[in-house]
Amino acid sequence: MKILSFSALALLFAFGLYSFSQLGQDKEEGRANYAKFLAQFEEQALPLQLNQNQWESSEAQREYERDLWQNISGKRLGREFSAFIPGLDDGMMSRMGPDRYQSQALVAQTENYDLLLYAILPPFRANERWILAAYSKKGELIDEMMVAANRYQKQVGALITEDGAIVLTEWKRKLENERYSYTEADSKRFVVADNGEFVQELGNELDRQPRKQELQQVQQSFGMR
Repeated sequence: MKILSFSALALLFAFGLYSFSQLGQDKEEGRANYAKFLAQFEEQALPLQLNQNQWESSEAQREYERDLWQNISGKRLGREFSAFIPGLDDGMMSRMGPDRYQSQALVAQTENYDLLLYAILPPFRANERWILAAYSKKGELIDEMMVAANRYQKQVGALITEDGAIVLTEWKRKLENERYSYTEADSKRFVVADNGEFVQELGNELDRQPRKQELQQVQQSFGMR
């Protein structure tokens, strides 16, 4: 049985101290990066309406989507924040370029989570969508939900009320002679639980089914995934 020399033991001890120190440094950098990420979002007064406009024509919609890149509020979120937004790095090698991620609002803060809203604008100037995401105080993503989107013949808008409820409304959109007509197709209401998860509200009862599976089903019903 080989016995490690004193120099080898000293080397292992030094490496352990370095690893422990590096781990602490990484945690500190993570907190600092989250603070910088959080600073990109400004508080917005509630109630907050998202994607509620109904265009009279397809040309009016195309003009809105072209102008959105220039007129949208908030700050552009760069690759440095990819640790906090899944998919932020996607499309970097695409010939059309990556999607644009834009901060929209710091919706709420509690002792358990920060509730942030950001927009995703594809480079082809269509199919824009808005994401509401809850983060822990350490910057860990707790839950996220697509709350507004534009699709062919479909539009989803959101209302975030003064008491923090999230009301999603879906409209079917029909185009005839370059003019749109809208019909409300569905509406769902959510609240944010104390732990930062989104929970669908059904009448006076809260649906406590497993969040990820339930939320995916809800967004599929809206055609948002």
